[in-house]
Amino acid sequence: MIYVNSESPLPLGRSRHEQDPRLVKGESDWKGPMHPYHMPAPIGHDASCYFTHVDIPDVHFWYPIPLHLSFDKFVSYPQTQYLQCNTERAWLRSGTHKFTNLEAMLVDDEGHKIGFITLQHAKDFDFMNTCYPIGSLLELAAISISVRPDATVYNVLWIEWNDHIAYRRALGEVSRDAWETQEREKFCLVLG
Repeated sequence: MIYVNSESPLPLGRSRHEQDPRLVKGESDWKGPMHPYHMPAPIGHDASCYFTHVDIPDVHFWYPIPLHLSFDKFVSYPQTQYLQCNTERAWLRSGTHKFTNLEAMLVDDEGHKIGFITLQHAKDFDFMNTCYPIGSLLELAAISISVRPDATVYNVLWIEWNDHIAYRRALGEVSRDAWETQEREKFCLVLG
């Protein structure tokens, strides 16, 4: 990540701060407002630093995200037809399919439920039953982590490739413990 590197210049008004090593190791509880440690570090972030903006110094961010405050000059960035990020992928098996809510369970190699995906359209359900019957391996890409009172899950996309571009077939979630015990691979996701 270019902004984690201390040599990289930051956008105007942003500052990089080294993280307290006790926080990185989970040995201390942070009490500050809106600190990134209220959420797990994003996939691939080493949690060694955080960022602030000069006009809201008590708010800490994982990245020097653009803030459009009233005094900022608005910068329009060109639109592209693809999204790209570095993330992880794993191959999990499809479990039972439910047409009523367009869901398919995700199971580990022993058949234990570890998550689910929700298909986009009813026609996708027929496609899945025909081309990916129960027990088929599905390629899943992690896109974020959600922390809820009852569970922590990885939000995932079931993807298929066409000409080196990934396309979403479904959106779902996998329990954090289950995802982290799977054989995973870091890769560059280019999503069309």
